[in-house]
Amino acid sequence: MGKKINLLIVGGSRGIGLALVDEALTERKQVTVVARKETPDLKDLQVNFINQDFNDISLIRPLLTNIQPDLLILCVAQGLCGNLLEFSDAQISQCIQASYTSTIFWIKEAIKTLPDNSKIGWISSLTAKVPSHSWSYYASSKAGVAHFIECVREPAMSRGISITVCYPGCVATDFHRYAGTQIPQGAIQPSDIAKDLLQAVENRLEVWASCLDKDVIETAYKFDKTYRDTFRDSLK
Repeated sequence: MGKKINLLIVGGSRGIGLALVDEALTERKQVTVVARKETPDLKDLQVNFINQDFNDISLIRPLLTNIQPDLLILCVAQGLCGNLLEFSDAQISQCIQASYTSTIFWIKEAIKTLPDNSKIGWISSLTAKVPSHSWSYYASSKAGVAHFIECVREPAMSRGISITVCYPGCVATDFHRYAGTQIPQGAIQPSDIAKDLLQAVENRLEVWASCLDKDVIETAYKFDKTYRDTFRDSLK
């Protein structure tokens, strides 16, 4: 029997993250979860839990150095849905901090600190590709991270590190309630996408989308790649 794959899921205490934990344990991976709270569902699982605030960027490098995961999945963001002119400065700052700033630091440190040939998965959102005034700050943050990932693919691959941008579609989790809205009709369960998402990261796909987002994401990425390749030399 080969060595167990060492998986670190940041934000794995609920929702999509918890479903990924369940799937990883089914596949006999060694799982560590970083979250601010160990939920009852997580306590019932055989994982190594680390109580840490995702936004405390001073702890990222020591944690990654200590765990040395083969796979890292970032499943943390702060949703914010509603009238973009009525949110408080504190709400906007919290959204941007979790959904953009802290995520950027995690990815940067991961590229520097993870073992060679590691794999990173990041949970994105369709709002990163389809602007919406209701999701303005969250959507802009997700779009910024997606662009950053395209910028750092080359230095990441110099160490054999792949990054998979994952578009899960509308998933029935508490995310919508915390963001200030309702779960839309047609939302799928996290368990419905966990296996495919995890396999996409393991297979080093650049982009993965669930059946809900597949058509629009494939079209958007094909368009983006065509124009990136056409105009990349003009930026040198």
